Amino acid sequence: MHVVKLVSAHCENFKGFKNFDMQFGDKITHIKGANGLGKSTVAELLMWVFHGVGYDLTNNPKVRREVNQVPVADVPVIGEITMQVDGKEVIAKKVQKRSIKKDGSYSDDNTYSINGCDKNLKDFNAYFDYSFDDLLMCMNIGAFMAKKPKDMRDFLFKLPQDISINDIVAKYPEFTELVPLLEKYDMEEISSMNKASVTKLNKEIAGYPGRIDEVNRQIVEDVDTAELELQKKRVAAPDCRH
Repeated sequence: MHVVKLVSAHCENFKGFKNFDMQFGDKITHIKGANGLGKSTVAELLMWVFHGVGYDLTNNPKVRREVNQVPVADVPVIGEITMQVDGKEVIAKKVQKRSIKKDGSYSDDNTYSINGCDKNLKDFNAYFDYSFDDLLMCMNIGAFMAKKPKDMRDFLFKLPQDISINDIVAKYPEFTELVPLLEKYDMEEISSMNKASVTKLNKEIAGYPGRIDEVNRQIVEDVDTAELELQKKRVAAPDCRH
């Protein structure tokens, strides 16, 4: 797993910013401000440069700056992210230029570069040699919550580099019963065995009503038989009152 550290961000004509620069903190960066000042725009800038999506995960979002609700079409939209990838400085840049056609329609063309060298989108993504899907899940909770539970779990276990499932199980008492199982099986095998046990138990539970009905019928039959025997004895016994 690569170690990626954000250093700074720069944009031009992006959303509400004509020109904006931001430095990220050494460990954690807190962005504070009133509504409408552009806090979420900073996150959207990162997602637009790396993934081509908006903060709501829509593809090809409208990011061009507007003046009086009219897009500024004669200047490019620029997003530039400076980071350290495994200690090496990398400057990733995305530029979007708009071409206006005679009929009034337009087309947006995106270009990419790494440290000043032009790249197509495929080479731009391949340069970083890590999962952009994983990066997106780190950047947006919606992308994480859209995954299946198994994919969420696998993703979370990938994040710590030096912590294994066995370390976690050994730390918490409620997982003690898993320790001997993990010596013989991996988590996928344990999960499969658990599902098989639950399926078997559910089948047994589904059969309980039938078993209860059968027991009730047996009780009724036993009671009826006992009553008949008593009646026979009363009829057969001589009347000693005379």
